[in-house]
Amino acid sequence: MELHVLADCLVVDVDSISNLRSELGHQLAKRSQFLNLRGIGAVVYKIPELNNDQMRKISLRSVDLEDTTPSHRYDFFKYGSGGHQNASSFMLRLSEFESWKLQTKPTDKAIN
Repeated sequence: MELHVLADCLVVDVDSISNLRSELGHQLAKRSQFLNLRGIGAVVYKIPELNNDQMRKISLRSVDLEDTTPSHRYDFFKYGSGGHQNASSFMLRLSEFESWKLQTKPTDKAIN
């Protein structure tokens, strides 16, 4: 499981434990906020039923008044998004997800 900074929040890729996405996302959102990023956590995983290794589901969770729903900054509507202020998700091509990463190795502060 790798922790990344994606745009302005923390993200983790968790194919094997996607059933924990809500709790993981919430914990990442709290850690993100602590690091002075947006209070949003992103959990990324494959959907086996799609039979498509090039697509990922991005599950967002937020704390406080952070809004995970689509914004003008990222046009998530084109990715089949849905949800509400504190929990939403969308599909994304793996190549685009990879291009959004700002760093692949988090600071010690991010993981402690």
